[in-house]
Amino acid sequence: MNKQLTSILLISGTCIGAGMIALPISLAKIGIIPSIILMFLIWLYSYYTSLVFVELNLNSENKNLHLELLCKKYSGKYAQIIGNISVKLLSYSLISAYIYGGSSILQNLLNLNVNTVYIQTILTLITIFIIQMNRNLVSKTNGYLFIGFLIFIIFLIFLLFFKVNYNNIPWNNKIDFNNISNSIVILFTSFGYQICSNALMKYCDNDIKIIKNALFYGSIIPLILYICWTFVILSVIYNNDINFYNLIINENVNVGNLIDKLSNIISLNNLNFIVWIISILAIFTSLIGVSLSLKESYNNIFKEKNIKNYDLLSTLITILPSYIITVLIPNAFMKVLGYAGIMSIIMAILLPIYLYLKTNLKQKYIKILNKKLLFFCFIIGVILIFLNFI
Repeated sequence: MNKQLTSILLISGTCIGAGMIALPISLAKIGIIPSIILMFLIWLYSYYTSLVFVELNLNSENKNLHLELLCKKYSGKYAQIIGNISVKLLSYSLISAYIYGGSSILQNLLNLNVNTVYIQTILTLITIFIIQMNRNLVSKTNGYLFIGFLIFIIFLIFLLFFKVNYNNIPWNNKIDFNNISNSIVILFTSFGYQICSNALMKYCDNDIKIIKNALFYGSIIPLILYICWTFVILSVIYNNDINFYNLIINENVNVGNLIDKLSNIISLNNLNFIVWIISILAIFTSLIGVSLSLKESYNNIFKEKNIKNYDLLSTLITILPSYIITVLIPNAFMKVLGYAGIMSIIMAILLPIYLYLKTNLKQKYIKILNKKLLFFCFIIGVILIFLNFI
């Protein structure tokens, strides 16, 4: 497999995951046509601003620095602290959402009449056990599971297209600014590939052409998949159970309920089992991937300080705060994903643009970056965060 294709898959794989399961719940309020327009605009916005991270790295000596180190290089210690905090908070938010979402799905799949906390505890212990195993083995296994997830979900989308009644589709619903801003924040989580940009640059040997193609095609694959997924899920549920569709709009549905309903609708030739497999793989691969990344950052810190049993300590610091958040916040999946979206805007949009605007870079490698347009992008990001906090 050549570098171009591998780098495209790296970006796609970072995007596609558990956040995809949440999209129909988030976007049902505004309808399919506004959802498609919104997804396209967020993709375009994310792609353009992701080039800023690349430009900053190309102008550094190392050329594959993490966000925290870029902040330190171009703005100093305080910017580095903000970058570090935003990355950590994003990771904790995602892990919390995935623990809750995975527990909700398992509870509905196994039809368990027990307190969700027990399932969350078991899933947390399983996660701790897995990320304590050999890193390379877990990473490779997670990669194979993701490929399986991708195959299953493309197959399911293809089949669901034949179950859609094209004369009865929720093209538009009541659109208000609050619903749109909430949906935008969830979408930012689903296009959150900027966190792996430095790994991409290192793998591509800083070849600008390969990097730009990887960012473009690697992010447009999830866009197409998200549009198809949202269209078929909302259409099929709207066609088969309008009452449940209204529950989604009124935020009375969690991710486990959605998958359970979809499974009941698709009762042909055991296809409902595929729905459960897809959901579990989406949650599980995302949970392991983010947990490993956060654990690795703590490992690097503890190694430098020569702390004994640093690997176990890193694992516990990675998982336990997220577990506590999950237990304390009811219906945490959508709430915490929304918070993760805010952190994603700060980390992937605002901080890189701030560094770009305040620094006179020695050379301009990416010609389409424009300071006036980037300032406009920065203002949009600030407005979105402000509206969601309100």
